[in-house]
Amino acid sequence: MRSVLMLGLAICLVPLPVQAQEWRPEQRELIDHVQRCWETWQEGFERWQEVCPHAQNRVWWFTGENVPKTEWTNFAEAAQYFMDSEETLFFEHRPLYVAMHGDAAIYAYWVMYAARNAMGEVTTYTQKRLETFRKVGGRWMFIAGMGVPEN
Repeated sequence: MRSVLMLGLAICLVPLPVQAQEWRPEQRELIDHVQRCWETWQEGFERWQEVCPHAQNRVWWFTGENVPKTEWTNFAEAAQYFMDSEETLFFEHRPLYVAMHGDAAIYAYWVMYAARNAMGEVTTYTQKRLETFRKVGGRWMFIAGMGVPEN
């Protein structure tokens, strides 16, 4: 009886497969774009900006910071620092919600990744993100975003 109870408990604790959400082609296009952005991160800031263009008046806000970042130079310096000092070991990107509004879209997703710094220390990051994009010249362009860091 005890082994049956333990087996039942183990089955309850093992995550069961979840049916994949069905995305329309235009939603899938944006999801794939963001996936490519994450994959390109390790190729350097210039390459990342080629693949993931941003509007001139874009804004980003990690909710742990006092104010949103509107000055891109500060972001570029911080991004370059992380690109040079950390190696991404893996990442997982999970789309949660995509709302299309003509040439604009709102995208909510969850991302988890691990990075190793120059001293060999590994940190795992988990973030909830809400980002806004606009399609310009057939390409998705980042307009604004917000992230809740939970690491």
